[in-house]
Amino acid sequence: MIRLECFKGGSSKFYEIILEQSGQADDYKVVTRYGRIGTSGASAAKFEHLTLAQAEREREKIVREKERKGYEVIRRTGAASASSAAPSASLASAVPARPRLEVDLQLAAPSALDTDTLIEGRTYLMQEKHDGVRALLSGMAGVAILRNKRGRLLDVPAGVAAFAEAALTGDGETILDAELVGDRLFIFDLLMLNGEDMRGEGFRRRYATLEGLVLPHVEHVTLSPAFSFPTSKRANHDALLAAGAEGVVFKCGSAPYAGGRSAGNGDCLKVKFVESATVRVKAPHATKRSVAIEMLDGESWVDVGNVTIPPNHPIPAASAHVEVLYLYAYRGGSLYQPVYKGERDDVSDADCAIGQLKFKAESRLAA
Repeated sequence: MIRLECFKGGSSKFYEIILEQSGQADDYKVVTRYGRIGTSGASAAKFEHLTLAQAEREREKIVREKERKGYEVIRRTGAASASSAAPSASLASAVPARPRLEVDLQLAAPSALDTDTLIEGRTYLMQEKHDGVRALLSGMAGVAILRNKRGRLLDVPAGVAAFAEAALTGDGETILDAELVGDRLFIFDLLMLNGEDMRGEGFRRRYATLEGLVLPHVEHVTLSPAFSFPTSKRANHDALLAAGAEGVVFKCGSAPYAGGRSAGNGDCLKVKFVESATVRVKAPHATKRSVAIEMLDGESWVDVGNVTIPPNHPIPAASAHVEVLYLYAYRGGSLYQPVYKGERDDVSDADCAIGQLKFKAESRLAA
């Protein structure tokens, strides 16, 4: 079930979307419930006799439509249900109302500093830039909540739930900055520990405390290594580059956790081994597994080419936001050798701005 709420213009409305399975395998319908917050609302079946994949696509299209009208997703729980009899109350209890995450995320800036200088100096520690979904883990009393960078609730994988039950048992809130790659959570920073705000501490101290919290439970989650010595930074930088990793992040060891994007010579810098971009689907191809993609140039959308959709991914619908890798971009907007990574539900049209592209003269070709 997905619940959205809208307070725009004095409104106080909710909209819920539930996938229900009939008595037959892979036969689903999309049910909506809507009304004023505090009421039970009205229900309607919008689509019937769909496969699960089709039902999920229709659900996400409804979500995007509602977001354009000012609604915000506040809860995502569970998979499809078998019955529509009062699902709201039972599913609402699946996600506790607290703890809630109110954190301004630290965002790495493209580095304006020489990579060799960052590696050889002692000022910055280095971590892998993981290729997944940015996630904040909040835990207290053994209960885990995951949210993406837009604040939307994410499904909590079994390993993360087990980690919270074992390590996040205090009465105060613990908040960890992480990346969710599939069902595996890679934790790279500590913001709050059992109610104590750690953001004012330097990264070296935050990370040392994080090691003590996470390392005893690596069967459930992964601690992203932070390398500080030049020899270890160099060896791991080169190994990650050779392995086709997305890139690395350099953090100043004495710097506090500061929300927003760092300056290009600031405390949190990223070096990407291959370029990536968030784009919008203009239209799927009529007969091929590919979609036309576009980006926002000022107030106008411009075509930037086509990208093939791998067989293990569903074909995204028009207006969906997706992530692609590319070697470089031509002036005028065309992407060279784009590779589809997947659909994103944590971004908006504004994140598809063409200014994010690295054009041919600026881009470092990937090995």
